[in-house]
Amino acid sequence: MRLWPGVTAVALQWLGMFVLPAVAPEQGGIAVIAGIAGALVVLLWWLFFSRAACVERLGALLVMAVALAAISPVVHPSISNGMMGFMRFIYGAPLLSLGLVAGAAAGRRFSTGRRRAAMAAAMLLACALLTLVRTNGISGDAVSDFEWRWTPTAEERLLAGPAEAPVPRPPAPAVETPPEAAVATGEEASAPAEVAGTTSTPAPEASVRRVAAAWPGFRGPNRDSVIHDLRIAIDWTTSSPVERLPWQAIASSPRNSAVTRRSCRPTAWQPAS
Repeated sequence: MRLWPGVTAVALQWLGMFVLPAVAPEQGGIAVIAGIAGALVVLLWWLFFSRAACVERLGALLVMAVALAAISPVVHPSISNGMMGFMRFIYGAPLLSLGLVAGAAAGRRFSTGRRRAAMAAAMLLACALLTLVRTNGISGDAVSDFEWRWTPTAEERLLAGPAEAPVPRPPAPAVETPPEAAVATGEEASAPAEVAGTTSTPAPEASVRRVAAAWPGFRGPNRDSVIHDLRIAIDWTTSSPVERLPWQAIASSPRNSAVTRRSCRPTAWQPAS
């Protein structure tokens, strides 16, 4: 079996997909393309230039498909839904490529049955590594923020909050005012001068009160983009929204915005004056 083209392709694939973003994060898009292109090169090598038996070449493709189908129900939702549902395939490709080449290299001196079993186990194990991580999202440079699956997310840390409420700091000690500082000049002369030797005690800081997060994550706590327990005043004769709106805009043509809840659709429009 000819292994060196596959080993070279996998090495370049991993350098481009995982090492390049660590060195140059702005090249995240190039890294994704390198991972996909590397997987295609590995497939071409395995199908046409590896000198493996036809059964092994086709069987490896079947094992890859089975491995991806097997991990789909158990990967983290951020992986299964990431990149519009293609993240598990994009990041599963370099793992399967590594498993294929590593299994072929480790089992090249085995008997035919043991070699095929080693290759299948290596691909299944490599693809299963994807179930151990989750992603917090993708940056504008297409770099995925991976973390271990069992670590708390930023939203979970926010909802957990501190173990106990912060203790307010004690008031600052009183400081005597020197006689020179009590003399006022210019416009300040009209103000009553401070009496030398008096002390000034700052007001104690208000105690910190823990407030629950009202909108802790993407699309709200239930991921449905709905704000619950909210009522909209629609009787403008008793409560005009114009008096309470934090913004106003002069419209040269009819414009409106609507918030729909069941059959209520309040709108607002003020003509240009």
